[in-house]
Amino acid sequence: MNKILIDWGIDAKVADRFDETIIAILMIAIAVGVDYLCQAILVGGMRQYTRRKPHLWNTLLMKRKVFHNLIHTIPAILVYALLPMAFMRGKELLVISQKACAIYIIFSLLLAINGILLMIMDIYGGKETMKNRPMKGFIQVLQVLLFFIGGIVIISILVNKSPASLFAGLGAGSVAAVLAYHIFSHVKNRVTIWLDPWSTIDTTGYQICQSLFAIGMGSWFGYGLGQGMPDKIPVAEKDFMFSALTEEFGIIFTVALLLICLNNLILMMNIASRCKTLFYRLVAVGLGVTYGFQVFLTVGGAIKMIPMTGVTLPFVSYGGSSIISSLVMFALINGMYNMRQDEGEAEHGKGKTEKKKIKEKGSGYSGDEEE
Repeated sequence: MNKILIDWGIDAKVADRFDETIIAILMIAIAVGVDYLCQAILVGGMRQYTRRKPHLWNTLLMKRKVFHNLIHTIPAILVYALLPMAFMRGKELLVISQKACAIYIIFSLLLAINGILLMIMDIYGGKETMKNRPMKGFIQVLQVLLFFIGGIVIISILVNKSPASLFAGLGAGSVAAVLAYHIFSHVKNRVTIWLDPWSTIDTTGYQICQSLFAIGMGSWFGYGLGQGMPDKIPVAEKDFMFSALTEEFGIIFTVALLLICLNNLILMMNIASRCKTLFYRLVAVGLGVTYGFQVFLTVGGAIKMIPMTGVTLPFVSYGGSSIISSLVMFALINGMYNMRQDEGEAEHGKGKTEKKKIKEKGSGYSGDEEE
């Protein structure tokens, strides 16, 4: 195909890229076919075995789709091994394709391990002696930790960095969290409430339980402005504005609000990437990460994904110091954006001046000769 395209007058690089694209598409088609074949043979065989000899372990394996997710890694590994044969000339496409395959394999393994954790929770939930113990909260902690570590590995693959430094930071943060849990009593109380708020719904778990009730009652479109009962949640105007908004405006509205916050974070990182000075770049990244973590801590605490921290939602929750700090944060980012534009205009003007000097020098023009 390559020689035919070159004979037709097409550039050699374009012809090579076309050949590699065709081979890559064929490899993806083969991988999809292998995946369907493996699912039909292995998963189908496991399903038949479960029907004939149902046991607790194989029933839960099929229920939580552990076997399904493990099978998905087989065609991805096959494609990863064959990619160097497809992209012999285009190294950039080879690297991108290998990263995509590696991320797919890691994500499938994460889903399989998550299914195993859910199996453990099902097994412990079926025992009478374990029903009163907060096993569900412990499994949720492991799930968050699992996907957090998986996210670190995926990020390290995307940026071509070793995950060792990221894991070192995670380890230091984990040690600090354990020390805070044992030293500070209020941290221990918040973790205990997060693990099992229903056992103390009348006392310490009342706030988070009411938050979950409000989110559930709001459903997709909510009750309407002023029609909900956010005052049932203690300190809702500061700590649980996400739950109050979900109750009155619905999940669709709050998801749109989260997308706006995500858009702000992406814009902050975009401005940081275009700053010329390292100091300003680091400041912009720090402000963006601070904003992102603030939103994550607020929303994660309201939906019981993480322990509640009492952090406000920027520009939404009530609070004088919160709104001032958020305004200062966005003002600094906006100043860096304007400064970047000024730097670009200055460099553009400087480039024009240098081109004019080179042109005058090439033409041999000078003011003295004209006189």
